[in-house]
Amino acid sequence: MNILILHADLSQPSDEYRKYLKMLTQERQERIARQHGNAARLSLILKGLLMLHGLSQHTTDIRISRTQHGKPYLSDRDDIHFSLSHSDGAFAFACDTCPVGIDIQRIEGGQKPALRFFTENERQAVLESPDPDRRFFEIWTAKEAYVKLLGTGLRTALRSFDVLDGGLSCSFYTEIRGGYAITACSENGTAPQPVISTLTTEQLMKSISCRYKETNGGQL
Repeated sequence: MNILILHADLSQPSDEYRKYLKMLTQERQERIARQHGNAARLSLILKGLLMLHGLSQHTTDIRISRTQHGKPYLSDRDDIHFSLSHSDGAFAFACDTCPVGIDIQRIEGGQKPALRFFTENERQAVLESPDPDRRFFEIWTAKEAYVKLLGTGLRTALRSFDVLDGGLSCSFYTEIRGGYAITACSENGTAPQPVISTLTTEQLMKSISCRYKETNGGQL
């Protein structure tokens, strides 16, 4: 599994990225156009560009479709699976040879009300932890990553499964970076530790510009 992490300043004017919209799917362009806030527009743009950059490391034929529940997938490749997530200005992309899910969340306090979404086992793990905020987000991101792997969204109740008891036929990898919890979930139950890379927005834009030149023979 390969994981890409991007940190971006969402106060930047989204218009600076308008020239890259033509590289995104029509569906994403329409979603961007419906957003009223700058940060929301920029988040959608960067998620799309990060997905494009990540997938281009594995294939040149990038055609995105969605399942009936909205999970994106490559139309003509069943050997490449991916997942996206973002929290504030942090973005995460995971790619694997089998179904995968990823979630990233900023670690914050005051999450006790959300324990209602945990099983009793998970809830006790948080309450008994010396660092309950960190433990909460380790478990929360694992649950979100698993749901993303399934591709069922809100149709799968978070309390209907436990990510700590070993009863799920998948593997989890969790890491804390820069105040964020990041968890990837792979259908491969014996998956090795993923390869994690970080990107700046400048590096991402350079990669995207190079891809545009290669595929269109011109400048953005």
